[in-house]
Amino acid sequence: MKGGMDGIEAASKIHSFSDIPIIYLTAYSDDETLQRAKITEPYAYMIKPFRDRELQLNLEIAFYRSTMEKKLKEKNQWLVSVIESMATQ
Repeated sequence: MKGGMDGIEAASKIHSFSDIPIIYLTAYSDDETLQRAKITEPYAYMIKPFRDRELQLNLEIAFYRSTMEKKLKEKNQWLVSVIESMATQ
């Protein structure tokens, strides 16, 4: 990547302001790299070479999981609102 930033740093920056699912496609499988990547809460970590079907499945799972997490967050926000409104009555 340009500017000396690696993919993990880029994912960390993206994760700090967005709910975009992160999937790593990498040649690195060492423990240090994996530990750094885990902090960014990726939806998958795929080691090269990978099969097209593996990528497709991981993308489908990531988008599904992201959708479900957003729905859960919305329901939690609604529940908090209901509880707060009941407390003020």
